[in-house]
This record gives sequence, C-alpha cells and structure tokens, in this order.
Amino acid sequence: MRFILPIFIIFCALITNLFCQSFESLAQNAYIELEKGENTESIDQRKINFNQALFLYLQAEQIDSQNPDIDQVIAYIFSQLNEYPLSILYYYRALKHGVDESRILPLLKETQNQAGLSSVNLAPINFLTFFTDYQKNYILFLLLIGIIILFICNTWIPSKWVKFSLVFSLGISTFFLVLLMFSYYTQSLEGVLINASELYDPIHQRNFEDPILAGTKVEILELISNEDWIKIKDSENRMGFISLKNIKII
Repeated sequence: MRFILPIFIIFCALITNLFCQSFESLAQNAYIELEKGENTESIDQRKINFNQALFLYLQAEQIDSQNPDIDQVIAYIFSQLNEYPLSILYYYRALKHGVDESRILPLLKETQNQAGLSSVNLAPINFLTFFTDYQKNYILFLLLIGIIILFICNTWIPSKWVKFSLVFSLGISTFFLVLLMFSYYTQSLEGVLINASELYDPIHQRNFEDPILAGTKVEILELISNEDWIKIKDSENRMGFISLKNIKII
C-alpha cells in the first residue's frame, strides 16, 4: 500500500514531462516561424510564416489552454493577418488568464480601433476581483502537491504534527474549492463576435436597427438547447439572439 502512491506520483510526473516537452517543442518551432515572418521582406512569405506560426501556437494552446503568453502571441499574429475580431478575442483571453493589463490594454485598444470599435469600453466585464482563472488553478495545484507530500510523510513518518498539517491543508483546500466553484457559477460568461451579426429582438420579433460589429464583446445569457442560437446582452444593454457561429467564448 505504501508504494502505490509514490508509483502514481512518478507516473504523473512522467506524463507531465511528456506534455511539457511537447508544449516547449511546439512553442519553439512556432517562435522560429514567427521570427521568419517578422524578418522577411516578401508579403506572401510573411503571411505563410505567420500562418504556420499560428497553426503551431494554436496546437500549443490545446496543451495549455490558460497560458496568457500564448494568448497574447496568438492575438498579435491574428492582428498581423488583419483578423482583428479574433485578435480581440485572444487579447481578452490573455486578460482573463492573468496577463499584465498595462501590457495588453494598449494593444487591445489599437486592435479595436483597427476594427472600427474605438468607442468600446476596454474595462473587462465581471472579471473576478481577486484571482484570475490561471492563478486559481495554480493555487489549487500547489495545495494538491502539498497534500500529497503531507500524505506521504504521514505514511512513512507518522506524527501528530504531520496529521494536523494534513487535516489543516485538506480543510483549506476544501474551502478554496467551494469558493472556486461558487465563483464559476456566479461569474457571467462572455464572448466576442467574430462576425458582424444582426441582433434579434424576441419581444418585438424583429432585428434591432443597428447590427453588432465584429470584435464586440458581449455577455452570454443563455444557450438555446439543440439550436444554433445564443442569447446575449451587448454594451448598450440590448438583449436578443444571434447565431452561434458568429461568436466565440472568451
């Protein structure tokens, strides 16, 4: 019984190492392609290199979906490819995952201007005050590691101090987990329109006069089951439905 947990930890460490190596390889190759694109004088070649870098960075994102640095680079590449709505989406994701606001907000503002959204409020809506998603997951990871270490110590060197530390850590972890679950349930879901879209008014059964521009951030209110429509609220507090294909969740 004593050897099961150490073997499990070693197995997890090996799997984690494989994922880290894969992520680092993708990120390194993507950076090489990005540098080639930055240094080339040919517009066509620049586009080829940027698209290749984007492809690799998106693969790296699948491995670490909450890495703000990856979000920022992807946003930059999309802006260089004139895909401004997708660039705005990834700048907001970088903000959500804990990147320095002073570094991102000027880039976000510039991209919004290029997309014709200069009047959009840059302040993030309903982001948690204390911890970003990335920080919360990191804290949970550290607590889990601490519990595992204390459990091993209690197995091999049992003592009252170790038992007390283990019970205390479990209590703190449980409390933090409850707060984390509560924050996920109370935090509103947001998205960015990647295509301009008409907003359907269900009360008057017609579209609003002004469509929502691509790159606009909105609050997601309801996803209609088994249908391709989603209920949203925009910055002007207009509520209605748009096609699901026109929006990406931050």
